[in-house]
Amino acid sequence: MADASEGWVPAFPGQRPPFQKGHMLTVTHGAQSDRLVRPRALEIATDLAEDDALPAYLAERSYRPALMAYATTLARIERVESWLERTVPEHGVPELDGEGAVRGATKLLERLERSADRQRQELGLTPLSRARLGRDVAVQQVSLLQVWEAEDRAREAQQDDDVEVETDGE
Repeated sequence: MADASEGWVPAFPGQRPPFQKGHMLTVTHGAQSDRLVRPRALEIATDLAEDDALPAYLAERSYRPALMAYATTLARIERVESWLERTVPEHGVPELDGEGAVRGATKLLERLERSADRQRQELGLTPLSRARLGRDVAVQQVSLLQVWEAEDRAREAQQDDDVEVETDGE
């Protein structure tokens, strides 16, 4: 990779060279950086996939994008929480700044936690959402069973009608 400052000449004394690709100078907590979040998200997704407590249907290939999105959200939450703990103001409340106002990272954390909660519910990872999904699946299975039984009855009735037509014609 070529150095971004190669051939660069400062326009005035004290001017710093241009940022190089991949620099970390402007990173605060890193929760918005896919480059920093993705490795941890992959670890979380792997842990989730290997978890015996995870519902079996989540092992299906079609759920991978949703599980990866959930793992990414959890990785972002970890980064923000870690940053808030490392940068506690003097008053000792990580969620508030030095003037007592809610920190921007705290607001981001709240949004991420709401997102993770929605994702847990959509994936059936809470007791209530799992029960609702189970009920919906059971209702769907009962509905299919009723359709199949109706088809069997219709087929049997058609066969009975065919037999009657044959015997009437003799």
